[in-house]
Amino acid sequence: MTHSSATVKARILVIDDKPANLDLLERVLERRGYEVKLADSHHSAFAVLATWQTDLILLDIMMPEVDGYHVCEQLKADPKTAEIPVIFLSALTEMFDKVKAFAVGGVDYITKPFQIAEVVARVENHIKIARLQNSMREHNQRLQQEIHDREQAEQALNKNQRYLDTLISNLPGVVYRRRNDNDWTMEFISEGCLALTGYPASAFLDNTERTFSAAIPEEYHASLWQTIQVALAERRPFQLMYPFLTCHGEQRWLWEKGQGIFNQAGELEALEGFIQDVSNQQQAQQALDQTRQHLMMALETVQDGFAYFDAQDRLFFCNRHFQQLYDKVAEHTQIGTHFEAFLRNGLASDLYQTDPFSAPRWLEHRLHLHRNGGRLEQALNDGRWLQITEQRTEDGGYVSLHIDISEHKESESRLRQLNQKLLFFIHETPLAYIEWDTALHITHWNSAAERIFGYEADEVLGHSLTQFIISLSNEVENVAPTKFRSHYTTTNQTKDERQIICEWYNTPLVGEAGEIVGFAALAQDITQRYQTEQALKNAKEQAELANRAKTAFLANMSHELRTPLNGILGYAQVLLKDHELQNKQRQGLEVIQRSGEHLLTLINDLLDFSRIDSGRLELTLGEVRLDEVLQDIVDLFIMRANQKRLSFHYHASPLLQHELLVKADGRRLRQVLLNLLSNAVKFTEQGSLHFSVTYEAPRFTFSVKDSGCGIENEMLANIFLPFQQGQHRHVEGTGLGLAISHRLVSLMGGFLQVESTVKQGSHFWFSLPLPILNQHAIDLLPAPSVQNISGYRLPDTGAIKILLVDDHAQNRRLLEEFLQPLGFLVQQAENGLQALQKAEVFLPDVIIMDVRMPELDGLHCTQRLRQNPLFQKTVIFIFSASAFEHERQQALAAGCNSFLSKPLEADLLLAQLAQHCKIEWRYQTRAATVSVLPPVLPQLDESSLPAAAIQALFHQARIGNVKALLTELEGLLEMYPNALPLLTKIQELANNFEMAKLKELLQTLLVQAETKTASVGE
Repeated sequence: MTHSSATVKARILVIDDKPANLDLLERVLERRGYEVKLADSHHSAFAVLATWQTDLILLDIMMPEVDGYHVCEQLKADPKTAEIPVIFLSALTEMFDKVKAFAVGGVDYITKPFQIAEVVARVENHIKIARLQNSMREHNQRLQQEIHDREQAEQALNKNQRYLDTLISNLPGVVYRRRNDNDWTMEFISEGCLALTGYPASAFLDNTERTFSAAIPEEYHASLWQTIQVALAERRPFQLMYPFLTCHGEQRWLWEKGQGIFNQAGELEALEGFIQDVSNQQQAQQALDQTRQHLMMALETVQDGFAYFDAQDRLFFCNRHFQQLYDKVAEHTQIGTHFEAFLRNGLASDLYQTDPFSAPRWLEHRLHLHRNGGRLEQALNDGRWLQITEQRTEDGGYVSLHIDISEHKESESRLRQLNQKLLFFIHETPLAYIEWDTALHITHWNSAAERIFGYEADEVLGHSLTQFIISLSNEVENVAPTKFRSHYTTTNQTKDERQIICEWYNTPLVGEAGEIVGFAALAQDITQRYQTEQALKNAKEQAELANRAKTAFLANMSHELRTPLNGILGYAQVLLKDHELQNKQRQGLEVIQRSGEHLLTLINDLLDFSRIDSGRLELTLGEVRLDEVLQDIVDLFIMRANQKRLSFHYHASPLLQHELLVKADGRRLRQVLLNLLSNAVKFTEQGSLHFSVTYEAPRFTFSVKDSGCGIENEMLANIFLPFQQGQHRHVEGTGLGLAISHRLVSLMGGFLQVESTVKQGSHFWFSLPLPILNQHAIDLLPAPSVQNISGYRLPDTGAIKILLVDDHAQNRRLLEEFLQPLGFLVQQAENGLQALQKAEVFLPDVIIMDVRMPELDGLHCTQRLRQNPLFQKTVIFIFSASAFEHERQQALAAGCNSFLSKPLEADLLLAQLAQHCKIEWRYQTRAATVSVLPPVLPQLDESSLPAAAIQALFHQARIGNVKALLTELEGLLEMYPNALPLLTKIQELANNFEMAKLKELLQTLLVQAETKTASVGE
């Protein structure tokens, strides 16, 4: 049983050779909140004490090897354990044994068998006593130290007073106390006044004979007064320099240093200071000041930290860079700070990189360096490194230079990492790594070299390169070492005398003076690759021969087939113009013509594929009226779609509203589009076709969608391979159309792509870079605006979801009424907290959020959203009433994608949605030419279904119960055999789960049936 350190009452060590006693005492004491360690001998006991701080020891007397008395004596002899209370536990009851226990240092004696309550009570008492003794011991030590310090202070005070009296009487100047007035009224002035001014001290006391300021030239009064008052206001000493006219008419220069004396209430009582004659020093002082000024300027311009500590270890001067290095402890870079205080403050401020346990040793080492001089590198917790150099000066002070070597340390770290990476590469690379000196003696040979060449490192190191890599001997003999080629392939010989082909990469090794000291090389065995390449080369040559033979065969066959086809198709067209033909004859001729045309298509596809496959097909680029080409194709397929009763939708870029010239191969582009649209019509029996053309500079994107039979997944990967037709092999065709289209699109700079779902339809699309030749067409392109945007093209993931977050309901309603009609799914939240909750469920694609909201504002909400992996890529707009730049910067820094200002600018919001969500807008313009053929619905007559039956089917379709609907249909097929076509259509829609079309059909039938019933009733 263990307890956390926060609940442990004390730590107790139990020493007893009886396991039962140890177990009992451990359970009892731990149950009462003590942390207990157990020892069954004096060896294990001292091992525990070496690593564990103990508050109390329970010690058995009768133990093997060493008894409890001797153990206690050893404990008391060691200063580390002498103060730990020891309670003896023993079955010995003689008074002699108890006396001996107390004699060796025990604090108590409990006889066995013992009572648990007694043991616990005595343990608690002795722990309390021990703690009280420790507290009293510490208190006594503090009192003794305070008494000692006070005695020392009194002695120092008396000594200083004597020194002060002696100093004042012997000073080469005067000490004074005066009032803070313009007359400099003296309350005290020392006897040195006579020698300094020629006037006795009594002459200036309370202005007895004259004022002290009267001997100072009047032009100095204002500046001296201002200097004194500023220093007093800032509670600091002041220094003055001024001329003084003695009683003998002699002018002397006096230097004065003084300070204000304030009472406990903070009121100024007097000025005290010292005045000295510096006339003889004035000239020297000026020179010294100039020198000092130059020195200070030099030290301030140095990019290293410089500081000087005086003989009392107090900061006398430091430059600006020193203060910048230690800006974290700026209050301790002030003049007069003791060096140890400077270090301790740095430790307290967590400036230095050292843990609390090693801090005392670090401080001791640092003080030793400071006193004895030396250099060290110190790491700071902010990642910087300082090189500190300290040296003692002749006057007993210390010069300290602090250089920021962070970049140097970072360079060393990068160098170590590079070395580690290099060593890892050398040892782990599958390439042989070999180094040799200028005498061609091998100096490095890695494990890959051992594997490739068969020689162990011990066999080659120190030996000549030519002894092992035989094929290099000729080159080594004929070419100087500095002339080795950097890359070559050569044949080498292994230890077992095998010939291998190796690829070599060499580089010279350069010494510190720039001289070449050796070479390093990487080598890999490419024997197998070389053999494979040779085999592939031979195979390629054979394939090219076969391909040329195939091309020649196809060309000859094309010529031979086209000749008779010309006659067949020509005469078929001529004969069909004869109006006297019988229907049977005309039908036969039409079959001949269609078969011939089909055969011609097969020949053309085969030839196109052959040209593309052999690389002989080239594009013929020219000016193409893209709008006319597309409109011709659309007109053709509207007709074909109408023939199969399919709806056809054409969506075109607004660019195509005008004459648009592009540079393209119009014939090949038309060929691809015709192929894709023909397939869409061919494989679609009902529903719709969608053909769209969009433009995003500099590419046009062409898209064909259908609602046909679709392509199974296993065929999608091979759909662009030649002679592939998916699962509908009964449909006529060569299976080359998509393969040719795919390669033509690739030749034109695009990539044909497909997505398809069985029984739902297919989507083919590609984009091409078609340069626009009449750039004015772009200028005529209408800008996207609210007036002509009617919606957007849904992405594959469905409608875009937007979460609106604003504490004002009217703002949310405004955005919702604007966005919902365009097809967006919208939800609302009143504040940031509600937004976090709704976002987890709604999973929006876009979040439009206000900044200032109760509970959680927009910026903090954005930060929390970005921390969630679900919303790291979610588009987030800040929609704020503020227009200040700094708030926009804050929003972007928080993780927003854009910043929009209120009131709502609809065009700007739509532009941002289009940019960040890759939206393609739909416009209310004639650019989208749509031809829609509505579905043909079965007409009801007397033999059709009654309204009640249709109502029952419509109910099952509306609730989505397909199984029940199919059951209803089985009964209706038996009851209404005349309605078989209608019921078969309903059954087909239900089996395909086309619920929207099914409900539309049933609703229309229900209206017709109810209308018919009403007319009959009339």
